[in-house]
Amino acid sequence: MVARRYAKALFSLASEVGEVARIEKELDEFVETLKVHHELRSVLENPAISTAAKKRIVSSVLAQMGCHRHLISTVKLLLDRRRFGILTQLQSQYKALARQEEGHLQAEVVTAVELPEAYYAQIQEVLSLASNRKVSLIKRIDPSLIGGVVVRVGDAVFDGSIRSRLNGIKQEIFAKTSTASV
Repeated sequence: MVARRYAKALFSLASEVGEVARIEKELDEFVETLKVHHELRSVLENPAISTAAKKRIVSSVLAQMGCHRHLISTVKLLLDRRRFGILTQLQSQYKALARQEEGHLQAEVVTAVELPEAYYAQIQEVLSLASNRKVSLIKRIDPSLIGGVVVRVGDAVFDGSIRSRLNGIKQEIFAKTSTASV
C-alpha cells in the first residue's frame, strides 16, 4: 500500500525529532481543513494547476497553521509524485503507526453489510488475545464482498469473503479446463 510507505517515512521522521503526536494532530487538522474548504482541495487536486503553484499554496497554508516542516515536506512530496489523493489514507496509516507505538493495534474489518456489534466485539477480543495488545477496529462496508469478512491487521490480510472463495473456485475451474485441453 503506497500510503503506508509515506506514512512510515513521515512517522520515522516524526519519531526522530520526538514530534509524533504533534504531527498527527497537524495532519488531522490539515485533512479537516481540506474537508471544510472544498475550493482548496479542488485546487490541489486539479491537474491543470502546476505542481509548483500547488506547492506554494500548501507551503503557505501549512505554515499559517504552524505545521512542522516534516509534514510540509511530505505533503509537497505527495504533490510532486502526483499522489495527493492518498492524503487521507496516509493519515489513517500514520494514526495506526502512532497507536502501534503506544502498544495498540488497529485492525480494519470489512464486511458486505453492517453486522451486529457483538460480532465486531468478538473479532476484537480474538485479535486482542492473539496479539496481547489492545485492538481498535475500523469498520468498513463493501457490498462487493457478497458475504463474509476481510480483516486487515498491519500488513496481514485475513480474507474470509465469499468473493474471495468464488474467485478461488473460478481459478480451480479455469486450471482444470486449461489442463484438460492440453
